[in-house]
Amino acid sequence: MAARDSDPAIMLADKGYDSDPIRRDLHDRGAVPEIATRRNRRVQHSVSRPLYALRSRIERFINRLKN
Repeated sequence: MAARDSDPAIMLADKGYDSDPIRRDLHDRGAVPEIATRRNRRVQHSVSRPLYALRSRIERFINRLKN
């Protein structure tokens, strides 16, 4: 995330990346964070289901390539 060669339009990430500094950095870069929120957050952010499903498919595909 520190490398700023290209600014993404949308950031697809899982709950591990749900933090205020990451969301703030993405907003500053002009990106839309599509990050599922953790259950213990007071403010629950909505996530696009089709985009999040795509993230999951890509992650599973890369896992199969590794194995």
